[in-house]
Amino acid sequence: MAAPAPTTMDDLKAVITPELLQLMVTNHLGHPRTSPLNYYAFITSMFTGGPAVDPALLHSKVWPALLAISRFPGAPASLTPSLLAETFLPPPEDPTFPDQALGLILLLDQGPRTFCKASGDAPTDVRYTDGFFAHIALPLARWLLLDEAQGGGLSEPSRPNSWARWESRGVTPDYYVLVRFMFGAVLVHAEEASARAQARAYTEAARRWVEERYGVTDPFRDAGNPLRQELMENDLYGFPRMVTAMVKGELPDKKGLEEGKVNEDGKPWMGVAQGFFFLALLFDVHLPLLEGFGRYPYRNGAMGRVHTPEEVAWMAGQDMFKELPDELRARLREDVEAGKWTPLGGEPS
Repeated sequence: MAAPAPTTMDDLKAVITPELLQLMVTNHLGHPRTSPLNYYAFITSMFTGGPAVDPALLHSKVWPALLAISRFPGAPASLTPSLLAETFLPPPEDPTFPDQALGLILLLDQGPRTFCKASGDAPTDVRYTDGFFAHIALPLARWLLLDEAQGGGLSEPSRPNSWARWESRGVTPDYYVLVRFMFGAVLVHAEEASARAQARAYTEAARRWVEERYGVTDPFRDAGNPLRQELMENDLYGFPRMVTAMVKGELPDKKGLEEGKVNEDGKPWMGVAQGFFFLALLFDVHLPLLEGFGRYPYRNGAMGRVHTPEEVAWMAGQDMFKELPDELRARLREDVEAGKWTPLGGEPS
């Protein structure tokens, strides 16, 4: 028998706990906070590594939270950023606020990507990632990270992506730059035109921070950089090509790493500046798709959308993103046209 649907924020608070939010940070950023960090190890684990937390434990904590959010009255619109912050986060001046804010963002942005799969027992869950939870995550990210004109709700010193907030807790710049990267992923995942501009500005601000701190220039700023040319110049296929190369272990290119230096696990060493510039390029290669189509074509099936002829050609021209089965696409399309959602986890028995 299904648990009763939540009706109050206290019901949600019973499953969205400080411990869960910290667990999300541990799972996605389970890296040293106070010592140098090998970005090569982080980057190569993004698409091929396993979770840092036991998968069964992670599912036992994250899934009830996602399920409760999906069943909350009026969600996603009713779960406004200020309400989420008031309910689930400590006051901004609290030392744990940055960690907890990051955990909440990760729950909404990465949690569905982990557990709402077309290959699961309830394949219609796949629609929830970008069709439902993203509409909670994006306003929250803006409220936490941006200025008031862009939907922000906090002064700059209070924001959870502020270096001063993390530095005061003894965190290295290595770890802090990963924090900024994970916060920014929400903006990059969004399809809205306004989010596109915000993602570009957010990434650029992080890039400048790294350049100024380490006294180096991002090599991918150079239009003549070979990898940038290959992935970015009028190319709608740069994103799937880059991800495919990462999955195959072809990127990052080991030739450009610090010669002779290896981590204790034997992996090549990639420092924070070199690592972040690669991650910033990964963010940047998303943008031509959004500028060309106004959306991510590979999401169309999951979102119950119909491809344009140009998107049909794009899907056929790349190998990274596969079409959902015809039956599932048809069912999701029917749900969208009927203005309904198949419950998360499938229809109750």
